[in-house]
Amino acid sequence: MGDLIMQPQSSIGLMDTIEGDKLHHIIEDMRHQYGVNISYDKAWHAREIAFALARGMQQGIMNGTHLKGKYKGTMIVGIPMDGNNQLYPLAYVIVDSENDRALKWFMTTLKTTIGECPNLVFVSNYGQSIANIIDIVFPRSYHGLCTFHLKRNVEKYFKDESVRKLFHDACRAYRELEFKRHWVQIVNYNNGSLARYLEDADIQRWARCYQSGNRYDNMTSNSVECFNAITKEARVSPITLLLEYIRGLLQGWFHEWQTMWSNCTSKCRGNNGFTV
Repeated sequence: MGDLIMQPQSSIGLMDTIEGDKLHHIIEDMRHQYGVNISYDKAWHAREIAFALARGMQQGIMNGTHLKGKYKGTMIVGIPMDGNNQLYPLAYVIVDSENDRALKWFMTTLKTTIGECPNLVFVSNYGQSIANIIDIVFPRSYHGLCTFHLKRNVEKYFKDESVRKLFHDACRAYRELEFKRHWVQIVNYNNGSLARYLEDADIQRWARCYQSGNRYDNMTSNSVECFNAITKEARVSPITLLLEYIRGLLQGWFHEWQTMWSNCTSKCRGNNGFTV
């Protein structure tokens, strides 16, 4: 049955077509085209075989090395913004888990590629592990926190929706005087517990008024979240098929951008900002 699923597909765009083949579509196609009724479970196994055939692989070697479902692992991505404020996926890797060893290897490999860039900025989730690795590998860079994830952490920790506005107003303030007005309200909340929590996260890393000339308006790691959303369906695939999908995706993007900007005469420069 996996062979039958493969027959209508070409080698170009194979990842998109097979992944887009929802199980109920497979069941309907088998009924209409071959007069055979199959179960949901059998349709799922048939699609798995089609995945393996797409890469000429045996089913047995897929387990334990991938991202979603039965394919475990973590994809670490580094995405700077280009001069037109568009995503520019520069580095990605599949690892067992997001631990110190994997992060250090990723950052060290990234450094061998881009070197010591001036005014380099990283924006990431609130995690001590990645902060330590950035300090070790890129000691002269600036590391800011994703304010969206920090806000979610605050809401989860305090279990009070009112803290959302307190934090949002403070982190988005452009001037220090405006920030201090909001900070007074934060200090007065719950005997100063919110203020202590945010101080532990380091105000210099999340308050916009203290980051002039560093991260500009890149307050979140949304670029990585966008990339994760784009690759969501592909992340159920075997690792080689996933990487081939990403390669084709990026190649298509770069070709489209090159074509679009080939007639432009002005030059754009990025701000060396990464989100990871």
